[in-house]
Amino acid sequence: MLSALALSLWLASLFCDLLYLGGAEAAIWAPLALYTLVGGFAAALAAAVPQLRKPFAIAHLPVALIVLALYALNLSLRLGETPSTALAIALSMVGVSFLAVSRWLGERAKVRVEGLKSLLLVTGVAVSIGVLGWTGPAGAQLFSSTGPVIAILDGELLVGEATGHLGGWGTIALRSRAKAERTCVGEFSYSEGLGDSGQLRCSDGASADFRFERLTMMRGYGAASPGGSTLSFTYGLSTEDSMPYLDLPPGKTLRGEGDDLELVAAGSFVRP
Repeated sequence: MLSALALSLWLASLFCDLLYLGGAEAAIWAPLALYTLVGGFAAALAAAVPQLRKPFAIAHLPVALIVLALYALNLSLRLGETPSTALAIALSMVGVSFLAVSRWLGERAKVRVEGLKSLLLVTGVAVSIGVLGWTGPAGAQLFSSTGPVIAILDGELLVGEATGHLGGWGTIALRSRAKAERTCVGEFSYSEGLGDSGQLRCSDGASADFRFERLTMMRGYGAASPGGSTLSFTYGLSTEDSMPYLDLPPGKTLRGEGDDLELVAAGSFVRP
């Protein structure tokens, strides 16, 4: 019932989504994913009505309806006032799987139609519920990514990690390089509609609300909002790449990587 063109366009859309998740340029691949998804949806609708007149079309009607419903929801998530990219990509994965089943049924539809229809309907509901569960705090850990963080908080160097989940939220944990007893933790969320923001709280009472800018899905930088401690940070970047985004104290620079990273006087860095 659903055309080969729809399958091709939706596969292309999912491919663009995966490139975006893998760190490719968001300004290129995110729009391409949307355009190919819309094209696939239009092709599927155009092919669906004529196919209903064929004798065995009813065999794969349940799957086709599930796929169309999934992609209608997918489009609403991407085009709404507060887009949910994470859930939309998960729905694309499920939709492509169901579309492949629909194509298979179109070739093999025979006598045992009713039992197969019931099985597919139950499976569709179960998988859809499972996808919705992936975006919750517990399920989102199945699709998460952890990267290094370099931060300057009130003139002090902190390092640590940030973990982002497919559901659009994450956590951050930092420790001071100069004062072992000073640690900071926080949460953040990322949404194309609401912006990327979070809050950081430290063991000594310091705190900062912050906003950040994504360079790719896994790399970016940020700074504190007015009214709290001064903060600048990067995530997923090397020391060298972080330098333009960090508000270093006057006369200071960074030396080293990872656990060996230090904030030192600018003149003390000597290349071997």
